[in-house]
Amino acid sequence: MVRIQGLSYQYPGAQQVNYPDWEVTQGDHSLILGGSGCGKTTLLHLLAGLLKSQQGELTVAGTSLPSLGGAKLDAFRGRNIGLIFQKPHLINTLSVIDNLKLAQYLAQLPQDHNRIDHVLGALDITEKSKSKVFELSQGQQQRVAIARAVLNQPKVVMADEPTASLDDQNAFNVLDTLEEQANDNKASLIIATHDQRIKDRIKTQLEL
Repeated sequence: MVRIQGLSYQYPGAQQVNYPDWEVTQGDHSLILGGSGCGKTTLLHLLAGLLKSQQGELTVAGTSLPSLGGAKLDAFRGRNIGLIFQKPHLINTLSVIDNLKLAQYLAQLPQDHNRIDHVLGALDITEKSKSKVFELSQGQQQRVAIARAVLNQPKVVMADEPTASLDDQNAFNVLDTLEEQANDNKASLIIATHDQRIKDRIKTQLEL
């Protein structure tokens, strides 16, 4: 489902990061581990097509991401990759349901109200569907971000430090939700983290 070979990236004025060859099979749950500054988030952004690889091979769902650009890359990402950032990055002035409709629109998919209702129900936030994002708690916003990530039934769900600022109970709740949603959608799950609580639970790991 995800495969990298000879991949490297360098920010201007920074040391080049060389990544080990790595492969994630469909439906597998995997971690990207390492300390601050080792390139975890950069790798996640490369895998999502938010950064363009400078060297090496990178394929997601059988497609070479470096070969795509512009609207084609945006549409591919919207249909095949679900992204969950450290912060929700939702549009605060829109309602929950309008944020989800926007995710379908950006992926060039027809609006599917049944799918939206199903995902909101699965994440237990149906009653917040018409609320503006700024009216939600942090935990509710995170659930909306997860709903947006899995809405289009992506082949890969990627999360960047999703539990870093959470206490134990909420961290395990988020991890449960991510795993359940990935399994429901038969998607691979990739989490970049340095959280020991997650390391003890997901055994397939890439150490940077």
